[in-house]
Amino acid sequence: MYEYRDGRLHFVLIDFDMATVILDGTPYIPSSKHRTGTLAFMAVELIEDAAKVNNPDHKAIAHLLCHDYESIYWLCLWCALVLVATADELLKARNLAIVRAWETKELWLIARSKTTIRFRPLYKNEIVLPEAAVDAGLHEWFAEWQQIWFQYEQVLTPYWAAVDRYQRGRGALPELDMETAGGVLTRDNLKAILTKISPDPYASART
Repeated sequence: MYEYRDGRLHFVLIDFDMATVILDGTPYIPSSKHRTGTLAFMAVELIEDAAKVNNPDHKAIAHLLCHDYESIYWLCLWCALVLVATADELLKARNLAIVRAWETKELWLIARSKTTIRFRPLYKNEIVLPEAAVDAGLHEWFAEWQQIWFQYEQVLTPYWAAVDRYQRGRGALPELDMETAGGVLTRDNLKAILTKISPDPYASART
């Protein structure tokens, strides 16, 4: 979260009650605490994981940094659909229906919908941004985000295939920085891609 103090912007980390300590060399394991988050903003993998929780053979996955970076994408898209003013009442109603579906449908349907949105242009998912958001270049901004998702899949698809082979005794266990999906989902990578469309708003303040 953030707040202004003495005319300056300060960012504040919250929810430390849900945090767990991860030591160097500790394998990635899920927290014993229950899964939390707003479905509309949650990463696809975490929603899929929640959908399987009642399966007796299911092993929960860890909540990683890459999931939080993905959550930023869904938060931004939600804001573009809901918070950007529009006089078009029909469009407003359609956009509200889209984001409400992310909160109310069955978990596996939400995950499938979000997966589709990540890899197809917004208009092919019948998502229409308000005119002000289009004028601000947000279509291009979200399109740049999609390049990250393609990189993400290009890294994780062969990784999980190698893990499957290892579990069947057909190869070595592959190494990968799961927190950032092999360096794909990092602050610097996201910033480099997204500021191609929207300049860094804090650049002038630093110089």
